[in-house]
Amino acid sequence: MRPISPVVQRIKGFADLRWPDRDLPGRLRKLGEEVGELNEAASRLYAALSQGTIDTEVYYNLLADMTMEVADVAIILQDIMIISGVDGDLLEGMDAKMEVNERREWPVDQEGSE
Repeated sequence: MRPISPVVQRIKGFADLRWPDRDLPGRLRKLGEEVGELNEAASRLYAALSQGTIDTEVYYNLLADMTMEVADVAIILQDIMIISGVDGDLLEGMDAKMEVNERREWPVDQEGSE
């Protein structure tokens, strides 16, 4: 087993203390909630940008909200890996998956999705 990064240790310690009896179905529900909050933050940012001119302070606040919501999703994903017994951290998993993705050909539609 590889050494656990300080961030993963911090996430595990926090989650173990706050929710010692957490389980996979519960964390998946929480992930859904956090993705919903990310969607709301992204929608607020998109709406503000669609108006054309946006106040700099408002823009940076919206970016900060997006950052926090993305972080919440990543934290829950890492905790899902922890309680599932997946060895490693989310960033390592993302890096390995990117190696696979970069070898694939991906069709892109007009909206930039798959």
